[in-house]
Order: sequence, then structure tokens, then C-alpha cells
Amino acid sequence: MNESDQGLDIVKVVERCPMCGCCEYEVVVSAVEDNVISAVDYTGNILQCVACKHAFLSPVLVEDSLHMAYRGYYTQSADGIQGGEVRENDKFKFFLEFYRSHYKGERSKKGWFFESLYKFFPLARFFLDRAVRFLATPSAGHTPRLLDVGCGSGDFLARAANCGYKVEGLDFDPATVEIAKSRGLTVSVSEIQDLPVDEKFDAITLSHVIEHVPDPVALLENIYQRLKPGCYFYIATPNFQSAGRCVFGRNWRGCDVPRHLHFFNTRSLSKLLETVGFAEVKSVYDLPQSLGIIKSSIDLKYGAKRSIFNLIWVTFSLFRYRFLASERLDVSVFKCKR
Repeated sequence: MNESDQGLDIVKVVERCPMCGCCEYEVVVSAVEDNVISAVDYTGNILQCVACKHAFLSPVLVEDSLHMAYRGYYTQSADGIQGGEVRENDKFKFFLEFYRSHYKGERSKKGWFFESLYKFFPLARFFLDRAVRFLATPSAGHTPRLLDVGCGSGDFLARAANCGYKVEGLDFDPATVEIAKSRGLTVSVSEIQDLPVDEKFDAITLSHVIEHVPDPVALLENIYQRLKPGCYFYIATPNFQSAGRCVFGRNWRGCDVPRHLHFFNTRSLSKLLETVGFAEVKSVYDLPQSLGIIKSSIDLKYGAKRSIFNLIWVTFSLFRYRFLASERLDVSVFKCKR
């Protein structure tokens, strides 16, 4: 959706860095379009502030038009939902007995088998923990309260509920909220600043959401205020300094314009979390999630024209940009506490 076709009232130019207010910037990715779902006719640029190096999109859709960019977005899919909490096509379902055993003490033979793998094989432990965003096991007699901000259709909430958490979710999209409610989940069309400040949670998660909001700092501050002291916060977002972004450019899945407004890197996000007040900020080396973004980027760049020669070139280029290095992964993931 460009200004000449749709009118100046549909988009607005971002004239200053949203993070530091500097009015000097350079174009780092030009002529980006909505090549993910083609919900809107949009062309813009990703800019980088010369002062703080934060990257951001310009122009952006005005608030009243933002909903148009999410028509047909992946969060609105109801595939595999047949009345139960966990989708029929969710791989989590295969390991359900493990989670009920490990987190809730509901013993079974299958649960015991996976508990053994979890105990003796670090790689198995990583994948099983990763599927529930590294949530802690609830203490005996305590049902921790969890909030997923930007919960979409509730896939993670359904998983966390099977781990003994009392789950709640927020999302701005009425279509996804209705899907989540149809699964018996407690979800509302609202934003975290709408919650009373005295609403406190034992865990809050924010997966691929911070890049969608106009004011990331305010979002993190609101989360911090509603987290109990010493309790857990998880965040994930595309890494703008990744090898994948260098290789794929405007076809990098992490661009996802005009829905993504901000583009963080591992270092800048870590610094922001500490500035807000979070403690024990630890980066998670999530290679599987990074490979997922790379696969989607290959699909965007080549589509049906993908060939073995394309894949060889991509593989060579990714190694050239050190895609296995933690600061070059295509996603930045952090665990921290208040």
C-alpha cells in the first residue's frame, strides 16, 4: 500500500528514530513489500538510525488501517482444532504424556520413557524445554499464573495449560482471539497496558510480538510492572544482524512488512531488557527456530524456481556470514527475570 495509490491518510512517514529520537538515518533495505501474505499493496524501506543503530520501518500503516495487514495471517489459522486444547497436527501432542508427567506429576509409561531421555540426553532436554519456552516446573501445590502477550490463536497457551499453568492471553486481533476462545482458553482482545497495574503474573511470554508494536519500550515496561519479583520473562524476535538477513535482503522472512515495525539484534535487545530493569538476562541459542526462518526465506526468494544450485549458493553464503554464530542466528531469544 503505497502513498500515491492509497492516500496519505493510510500511511505515515517515520521521521525520527522511535528509540532515541534522532532524525538522521540511512536506508539499509529498500523497496520492501508484503511478500509474505500480500494482504496489502505496500512498498517501504527499512531504515537504520545513525546514532543508536536501531532499525525501523517507514512509512508505516496508521493505526486505523493496521488490521488490513493481518487479513489471512498465519495466526488466524484454525487447522487441526477439533474442540480440544492442543491442535491435532501439533507435534506437542505426541509428547503430551511427558509434559503431564514432568510438570504435573501424572505418571505413565510413555511419560517415564521421555523423562529418561530428558534426564540423560541434553539435546532431548533442550527440545522438550524449548517447546514450552523453557517454563519452570511448578512447585507442589502451586498453580503459577502465566500471561502470553500477543497469544494469537492460543497454541502456546494450550501447551502451557498442560504443564500445570493457569494461562491467560492478550491479542489485538479479534479473529485470532475467537479461535483461542473456541479452545476453552481465557483470552481477550486487549493490550497489556489495559490491565490493572496490580495484576501480577508468575510468567509472561512475548514471542515474535515486540517487532509489531509502535512503542517497544512501553511494552516491555508494562510487562515488567506486571511480573512478580523474581519471576520469569521470555522474549523472541527476528535478529536483524543475522546471516539470513544479509543473504536474503528484502526476501528475509524477518522483514514481514508492513507488520514488522522494528528490527532488533541480539545485542540491542539485551541492552534494552537490562535498561528496562530485567535481571539475569540470558541469550538462548535457538538454532532450530533460526533454521525455520531461513527455510521460509528460501521459499520467499525462490518459490517454485528453487533448485539445487540455489540451495548450494544459499548454504555457501550462510557459512560466509557465520550463520551458526550466536549473534548471527536469525532469531534473538532471551530468558530473564524481574
